[in-house]
Amino acid sequence: MADVRRAAIIGTGTMGPGMGAVLARAGIDTALYDISPEALERAKGGVELASGVLERLDAVEGDGGGVRCAPAPSASWACTGRTRRTSSR
Repeated sequence: MADVRRAAIIGTGTMGPGMGAVLARAGIDTALYDISPEALERAKGGVELASGVLERLDAVEGDGGGVRCAPAPSASWACTGRTRRTSSR
C-alpha cells in the first residue's frame, strides 16, 4: 500500500476546511481549492477552528502536514489533475 503524502480538496464549503485540518493533522500536505476568493478566506478560519477542536480532542498527530488555500480558475481546472506533479521513480 502506498503512503499518502499529498491531498487536494476541491471546494471549501461546509466540510472542506475540516477535512483539510484532519488530513494535515495526519501529516498530509493538503491544498484547498475554490473558485471564490471569499470562500478561501472563510476556509482559513474554518481550518483554524477545526485544528483547535482536534487539538482539544488530543487527536493523533502525524509528522509534517499542513494546509494551504489556493484559488482555482474554474471547477473543471481543479478536477483535471493539472495540479498533480509526476515523480520519476
